[in-house]
Amino acid sequence: MIIVQSPLRVSFFGGGTDFPDYYRKHGGCVLSSCIDKYIFVTVKERFDRKLRIGYTRTELVDRVDEIEHGLIREALRKTGVTEGVEITTMGDIPSAGSGLGSSSTVTVGALQALYTYLGEIVTAERLAKEACEIEIDILGKPIGVQDQYIAAYGGLCFMDFSSDGGIQVEPLSLSTQARRMLNDNLMLFFTGITRQADAILMEQKANIENRLHVLGEMKDLASLARKALLAGDFDELGHMLHYGWKLKRQLASKISNPYLDELYDKARGAGALGGKITGAGGGGFLLLYCPREKQGAVRASLPELQELPFQLEQDGAKVIFNYRRSARKPSSEKRRRKVKVLNNHQLSLQPEAIQILPQPTGAAMPSRSLPEYISQMHATLDQLPMRDVQRVVDVLHAARMEERQIFIMGNGGSAATATHFVCDLSKNTRDPACPDFRVLGLTDNISILSAYANDEGYENVFLKPLNSLLRPHDVVMAFSASGNSENVIRAIKHANERKATTIGFTGFDGGRLKEMVDLCVLVPSDCIEQVEDIHLILEHMITREVRALGMEAAGQEVPIGRAGMVRWDREHVRNLYETSRQLIPLMERVEDIRLVLRLMIDRLAGKSGSILVMDRDGAVIGAAVAHDGEIRDLSQEDALEVLEKGLAGWVAGNRRPALVQSTLKDPRWLRREWEDTRPTPRSAICVPMNVRNKALAVLTIAKSGEESFTERDLSLLAALSICAGMTYSDISLGPASDLEVA
Repeated sequence: MIIVQSPLRVSFFGGGTDFPDYYRKHGGCVLSSCIDKYIFVTVKERFDRKLRIGYTRTELVDRVDEIEHGLIREALRKTGVTEGVEITTMGDIPSAGSGLGSSSTVTVGALQALYTYLGEIVTAERLAKEACEIEIDILGKPIGVQDQYIAAYGGLCFMDFSSDGGIQVEPLSLSTQARRMLNDNLMLFFTGITRQADAILMEQKANIENRLHVLGEMKDLASLARKALLAGDFDELGHMLHYGWKLKRQLASKISNPYLDELYDKARGAGALGGKITGAGGGGFLLLYCPREKQGAVRASLPELQELPFQLEQDGAKVIFNYRRSARKPSSEKRRRKVKVLNNHQLSLQPEAIQILPQPTGAAMPSRSLPEYISQMHATLDQLPMRDVQRVVDVLHAARMEERQIFIMGNGGSAATATHFVCDLSKNTRDPACPDFRVLGLTDNISILSAYANDEGYENVFLKPLNSLLRPHDVVMAFSASGNSENVIRAIKHANERKATTIGFTGFDGGRLKEMVDLCVLVPSDCIEQVEDIHLILEHMITREVRALGMEAAGQEVPIGRAGMVRWDREHVRNLYETSRQLIPLMERVEDIRLVLRLMIDRLAGKSGSILVMDRDGAVIGAAVAHDGEIRDLSQEDALEVLEKGLAGWVAGNRRPALVQSTLKDPRWLRREWEDTRPTPRSAICVPMNVRNKALAVLTIAKSGEESFTERDLSLLAALSICAGMTYSDISLGPASDLEVA
């Protein structure tokens, strides 16, 4: 049996701009969050080949085509499960017409349960996309796409829908205190009205072209609300909800009615700053933003309504129970040990005893097939968050060069990985031209560990050493498969208070650790053995990467990408040759940097970019920026800001190229006023020209779309920067023989 917990949601802003008919022409964005109210989907193997579907009614059929529940029928078709299963859905609240995204929640949950039944690990993006295909493309529902994505991803998210069909999901990182404060000011009441949303949504969809100005305002409001949330201005969010409700009422005639208007006016009169009817409108739940001191008065003003206490949920659809029988049936099966996972405990059924054993939260039934284990490992490795891994590399390299202390900790198998990491960073990265890593394992002194455990409790064994050793801006790394180890949580909390940089390696749903650290690398698996396996793999990968960065910093030649020299075909070499011939004459004068930038953008098929030129003292002596087909000089003030806060400054400071796959997600990217007024996904490449260990110039090229540039593009730009530097000696920078490979 498989049980999936799929969360319902409340949508704050932007609903309606997620309709494909709108955002594929104009772009859209929404701000919404999952809540701790769920729909549970179970999948269970049947003895016969029939299909049994249980919801508010029961269906027992022989073929998928006979199923009347459209969402379940299409989920079965999408996953390829055609016989011999029993599927049930159960909700925390009446799901029909609630306005909390229940249909999409069911679809995402059913897909997750069926894929788990098949032994497949799927990403949140895939669950969301396939749920959209089922509801919109196959069943033709007049709905948007936000519900499917928030149910799959979970959390409090800002979602951007671009006109080219791309969808970006940005989890909003609020501190635990800020999240609690926001939650404390939200109230949810059931209006007592359930309705079929299709009629309202059909009218809303038909009105799109006549309501473009309204939808545009709603889209802008979602972006402003995101900024208010991140700034902690929660009361402003309440006022925005009120304005958003007035806008939404203009989209269709039945979004509100006199009864709902009366309820809303009563709540506002009692102290609520703003609110909305959830979902399509017309009924369901009334969401209110109300300061805590006024909430008693609001409850008194709405005596006929039932309040639904809730919390913002951080997780998307997830498996909470996973028991799959082995396909093999040996003759001695009755005497074999059978294992079931039940409510975080392992129930061991043996001939003469029943025993309850502790089981890690979310742990899955271990694979009984070596090939299956390896297959699951491959699938999990394919889903690793490699951008987060690269960020860990960058943090560790910076800590090394600045000689900051690194602390690493973990329990059990994670303690072994922590010790291994300490060994590899200390020994395998040494270079005479670079500082050694200052790294300490908090698990490695058994005398101190056991003394603190005995005298002050095991929950303090990492906290106490950190208390005497940790300095601001040191790095504290924790390995915890569950993300909930109390001694790790306490140590990370202390590190955050001391202004250290915190990194977590975890698995399952990330636990509490995921929300506490500055940077989290989450292994997307609910198998503890595989989480620990991959943590060790990541340790080796990261060590190799930081070793390569140390070699670069020491002036040794390291291939771009560090996984092997990029292979160039004949066309690539010709491009390098022709571009360098055109480039060299332009590099003799600072006045020609606009032409240099134009040439580089054209050769790399970019859409925008910038070039900054410095003298040997690091002062900017020339800067230009290209955007929207025009190239203009960059002011000294703007150029300095880019060097201080932007990607070019990072490249200049680290003296190494950078490939950014998404400018929306990379913190090194500085957005300027000449960029699009709405966030759009772009990728960028940036390279330095180095002279005497200082950057002589930094060139950045960007183009639309994520992952639009490759390592090959980066290598070409780096090679061109070398060619350019060979002739740049006329700008009082010293002889060309001093140039280093970028």
